[in-house]
Amino acid sequence: MLISFELRKILSGKAMLIVFAVIILQAVIAFIPKNYEHNYSPEVYKRYLTEYCGEYTQDTHIRLSARQAEIEEIIASHEEYAEKYHNDLISFEEYEEHNSAYNKASAEQSTVEYLLQKCGYYDEHGIRAELFYDTDWTDLFENMSFDYLIGLVILLIAVRVFCDEYSSGSRSVILTTPKGKRDTALSKLVIIVTFAFAVSALMYAVKLMPTMRESAEYATKPVNDLLSFPFDDSVTIIGYYLKDSIIKSLQWCDIAAFICLISVLLQNRTFVYFVSFVFTLCPAMTSDLIGYNRARYFFTSYSLGMNYSCGDNVALILTVSVFKLVLFGLLTGRVWCSSHAI
Repeated sequence: MLISFELRKILSGKAMLIVFAVIILQAVIAFIPKNYEHNYSPEVYKRYLTEYCGEYTQDTHIRLSARQAEIEEIIASHEEYAEKYHNDLISFEEYEEHNSAYNKASAEQSTVEYLLQKCGYYDEHGIRAELFYDTDWTDLFENMSFDYLIGLVILLIAVRVFCDEYSSGSRSVILTTPKGKRDTALSKLVIIVTFAFAVSALMYAVKLMPTMRESAEYATKPVNDLLSFPFDDSVTIIGYYLKDSIIKSLQWCDIAAFICLISVLLQNRTFVYFVSFVFTLCPAMTSDLIGYNRARYFFTSYSLGMNYSCGDNVALILTVSVFKLVLFGLLTGRVWCSSHAI
């Protein structure tokens, strides 16, 4: 069968070693303990949630506001207590008692402020929310940057699909066979697109594993419980992650098809690597300078560096992605089947 033959050619020898090596590397990176910076103390946050976890209500907001006022009062009175103790106006025991309360208040202040930020967020968006330890999930989403490992492995494999035929001189022979034109091009494109989707989906699954290990019990909570995700409350955290991963995996297919188009246009492997790198990986490096805005709909590399938001038109993203995939595929097949070298 032509597809299985092309599959063996593309994913033979060193290619499979590269794929396995990158997947293992992704797993190692995913499970390495990370210390993310937060505006609050995760440990204090856990302790507070033993009291405040559960359905969010206005009573929760009132109690936290009262605690914040108490904390601010303790911190504001610290210098006064220090001066009184210095002037022998209070005993050592009284000063020690205040110091203990002051240290506790200082340690808890940022966490209470974070909890109140969440309360304000829920009130602003009218969200029926639940308080739980969401730090692991928040860290996962906030650190879902452009995955260069996926980009590199797709680049290394996709360039081989057509360039190997040009460099070995076998293209002209293949084109003389009964299935050497459209069937061969279609088989190659189907394989690389399927490969790109499968590898990227697998890599996103590997990145998910450490979070599932730590916080799987919260995976089915509504994603709008997290800050900056005001979706409909029927969308779960794990459902949102899987949907986002599928969207990104499809966009990696676009990149693979684009690399194939560049391959049949330039034919020289070195040039193809360079141009593919410039047009697929470089935009992700400069996305902060350009900004995402509308670019995310049309320039795949930009949207791959972020999660989709409730303000995004997901249908448009998918439509554009499928359109690009078909367009790149048709152009690749047309150039490949051309009787003249480009």
